[in-house]
Amino acid sequence: MGDPKSMSSNEKPSLSSILPEILNDIISHLSDDLPSLSKWCRTSRQFYSVLSPIIWSHLDLQTSALTSGITIHAIHDSSQNQEDIDRSHTSDVRPVKHFPNPLLDGTDAQVSLRLAQHVERMSLVPHPSSWCKTSFNEPSSFFPNLRVLDLCLDNNRFHNDDPTPRGRPSEKAPCKLLRRMNPDRLIVRLRSDSGLNMNDDIIPQQIWKSPKRIIVVSRCLPSSITHFHPYHGSTTSLPNLRSLTFILQPSEITVETPRKPLVLILLSLLRDFKDINICIVGKLDQKSNTSPAADLRQLLSQEEQVSTVCLEMAKHLKQMGWNAEAILQIQGKLSFTPLREWVRDKKNWADVFPLKQIQDWVNTIDQNG
Repeated sequence: MGDPKSMSSNEKPSLSSILPEILNDIISHLSDDLPSLSKWCRTSRQFYSVLSPIIWSHLDLQTSALTSGITIHAIHDSSQNQEDIDRSHTSDVRPVKHFPNPLLDGTDAQVSLRLAQHVERMSLVPHPSSWCKTSFNEPSSFFPNLRVLDLCLDNNRFHNDDPTPRGRPSEKAPCKLLRRMNPDRLIVRLRSDSGLNMNDDIIPQQIWKSPKRIIVVSRCLPSSITHFHPYHGSTTSLPNLRSLTFILQPSEITVETPRKPLVLILLSLLRDFKDINICIVGKLDQKSNTSPAADLRQLLSQEEQVSTVCLEMAKHLKQMGWNAEAILQIQGKLSFTPLREWVRDKKNWADVFPLKQIQDWVNTIDQNG
């Protein structure tokens, strides 16, 4: 390459053409570095307009860090004018402290929609029980571009065990914020071994109608599968569902029952979701404190255990009168994949989980050997 000073004006690359390319490259590498992007937002209106969608694309509401008993109305101080709100968003990368109230109308609603339209992924960890009350007005359409909703559930009830003064569980209605969401992909994280029941009235039934893919992240097998019940026993409550994945977290997996009941549970799942691809992600060779067959399972490799499960499934189906072709067809809807192999294929998680989640799982797998 020649001396830049000797280049003619036609040979010199223009700064206006280089700068966007450089910035785009830098921004692409900083997409997960919200503090840095937030600082850039404060430098100019142009940066703010370019970077705001990136900052807001993933809204992570760490509700457990909020003041006890906070309601969704308390998230936004309605006394702020629009400039204050804009300034707060560019100076604080924790939007939970300043996020506009989606349940209000007028100016607040306009500001909410302006910011919420950038949100493509939302995490609610956990969902506050104080948001499940009947006193809220019905919100307008919110988060129109939301693709992924990540919920953390506890005992199926969104913390519905909060006692009233009389010591009885308080009555709550389905959260109206969730009711208006239509994600393509739904992540449900289970903190306990009670599983997931769609008949729970605290989970808005609307939330199940839109996802094409549901991923259940749990620590227990088979309870996370046992309690996965379609609404009113009918898969018509999941009209768009095409894929159902159960991920067993590598640091917390427990296998609670001998393999034979697991086979029956899987057969029940295949019966309920016969047109849906089901994938069990995680190792099946974990020790159990409750199963007498735990030591035997520890002697089997992952491949041997999967093979044994499939053989037992075929045996049960044959006893029920199924022919070989039908057995192969239904078994083709079920797959078992170790977590390490699952994360290697970026297509499995790129449109669902952030990279940090995958890195945490990989690090845990490496530590556990």
